[in-house]
Amino acid sequence: MSMKRVSSSEAIWPAVLKTRQDLFKGFVWSKFLKLCCVATMAEGILVCYRYLVQNDLVDELSSTDLHALLNSAYPAMVVWAILSGIALFCPFYYLIIRFRFVLFHCLVFRIDNIDAAWKPYGRETILMGSASVLTWFVVFACLVLQGLVLAAGGLSVLKLKSDDGKLDPGVFLFMYLFSLLVAFALLTGIAVMKIVLHDFVLPHMALEHLSFSGAWAACRKIIVAEKETFFWYLVLRISLALILWTLLTAIATVLGYLLIWFLNAESAGFDFLLDADRGVFPLLKLISDIVFVLVGLGMGYFLALFFGGPLAVWTRNFSLLFYAGRYRLLGDLFSAASVVPKAEVGTSKAG
Repeated sequence: MSMKRVSSSEAIWPAVLKTRQDLFKGFVWSKFLKLCCVATMAEGILVCYRYLVQNDLVDELSSTDLHALLNSAYPAMVVWAILSGIALFCPFYYLIIRFRFVLFHCLVFRIDNIDAAWKPYGRETILMGSASVLTWFVVFACLVLQGLVLAAGGLSVLKLKSDDGKLDPGVFLFMYLFSLLVAFALLTGIAVMKIVLHDFVLPHMALEHLSFSGAWAACRKIIVAEKETFFWYLVLRISLALILWTLLTAIATVLGYLLIWFLNAESAGFDFLLDADRGVFPLLKLISDIVFVLVGLGMGYFLALFFGGPLAVWTRNFSLLFYAGRYRLLGDLFSAASVVPKAEVGTSKAG
């Protein structure tokens, strides 16, 4: 049984009901934590706080210090750190894509068995990840091109002067507005790209196990048939994301800084008590700094999990309910039975 076709605005409240059903009906801590953890990873939610630890680094370097720094092993270490970051980013990005498939599976088939939801999508994750990386390369190329155009325009502007020999402020204003418009267009394009890949292409790859090009062709037919409806979906989807994630940021900021203020006070007290350079005091001070930094990180993840997790589940349910009426294999997302994908995954929907 397929879902009723609804508009984007009509899918908002049913998404709230389904999120309540998925997370809070017959509340079980293990299910709540599993789904929120997967949703947090899938949506890339991060709550980060700056925690200050005193150090002896100076803010400015003299020319002699800079020359000595460049002749040291520091540049090689920077290159090594960049390469290491790239090497670590690849498996981390793979995990994010894989968790998106896992979250999709859990919400569509209404299960909380992460292992069962993890197994079927190895090939699809690689295909989606490869397509995403290529897309991000295109975005990066556009950013570089924009930078070159603006740099060339800026150099030309510096040569344009008014009749009295001064720089023309009108030309600077034009360049500034042009830069804002281009940046807005690029950011909007990135948001649309992410929504199309995650909301429309991914369901076809998950349920039909299509290649990326096959999934794109399938969802493109559906989008072209209702171009105006999908356009307003994108507008509402981006607007809701900005509003809701801004609200989450405000909540996390208020709660987080209250807790960070408490931690800073405690840390200052420990630093005062351990302010000595002999015996075990330096080691104890180092251990206390590490403990407080880890506590701060734990608080950030706690806020991301308990506030961002349900919001991420709602976002995913919103997109599924909108698309389910147009893609029959998604079935009735509220029912206890679901259409089984073409490639049997060995799991069924649990009520």
